Amino acid sequence: MSLAWGSLVLLVVLLPGVLFFVGVYLPEQFTREIETQSALGQLAGVLLIAIVVHLSLYTILTPFCDGWMPCIRVDLLLDTINLDSKTPGATVRLNEMFKAHHIAILAYILTSGSAGVGLGWVYGRLVSHGALRQLSRHPWAHELNVTGMTIAHVMTHLKHDDRYLVYKGFLRAFGLQKDGRFSYIILSGATRSYLQMLPGASMMSPIDDQRTIGESTPGNRVPLPNSPSTRRERRASMFVIEGEDAANVVFDLLKAPSEAMDQTDLDQFVAQIHKEFDAVAKSLQRETDAMKARAASGDNSQDTEPKLRYPFA
Repeated sequence: MSLAWGSLVLLVVLLPGVLFFVGVYLPEQFTREIETQSALGQLAGVLLIAIVVHLSLYTILTPFCDGWMPCIRVDLLLDTINLDSKTPGATVRLNEMFKAHHIAILAYILTSGSAGVGLGWVYGRLVSHGALRQLSRHPWAHELNVTGMTIAHVMTHLKHDDRYLVYKGFLRAFGLQKDGRFSYIILSGATRSYLQMLPGASMMSPIDDQRTIGESTPGNRVPLPNSPSTRRERRASMFVIEGEDAANVVFDLLKAPSEAMDQTDLDQFVAQIHKEFDAVAKSLQRETDAMKARAASGDNSQDTEPKLRYPFA
């Protein structure tokens, strides 16, 4: 009983250090897997943070004790850890202490735990967005944005003759391995094209030939798997690429709307947007013309609405 009780008290004492490492990864979740430490190193970090938090709270709260709040008694803490059922006097004294100050004890536990999470969040924020970024294993990964401000161009290992399949879309999520390779990449608004390897040069597919994944769904309405005749409007489309399928990735980091753009950059950006919209419009027009042609030929061998095709179609 005394061993289990002592372990529980030690866990509560070390709680700020444990929660510190929870707070470290709150600013971003994508590099969590690559920051694993040895068990000894993790324990040392937990112990160090717990000591810092408790010493800081002890220093701050001591001047206010014996007034509206009870004092922190280190001797009673040691008695609590080493509680032995063979010494009934200590048990009675601790029981009286818990009854008299249970609210203050609970408030201290919550305060110290919150301090641990807060310190971890500040450290994680400084590493991912601030001056301590160089302490990260892969600092470049923190430049990527998953809120629609990063465009990813992913060249895959899939090829036909001298053409490699390339996907492009807004980066929405990713995972990193310890060596910096991607374990997965998730894109939204993805398009597919080809990179052709020519002698002495390489050439991407013209923008008019690029295809938006899901463009074959008429009216952006997706048939339900259990009821193909029933369609629901698509809210978003996420495309997952396994890291082992990605040969190379190029990221375009877009400027935030609040950042000033000179006239040349603005003209180029507007022209690129017009090209993208024109490509989507032409794709939809081709699909509409194909549907009209099938209807005019009296081909009733398929549904009045074209079936959903796979991205490679």
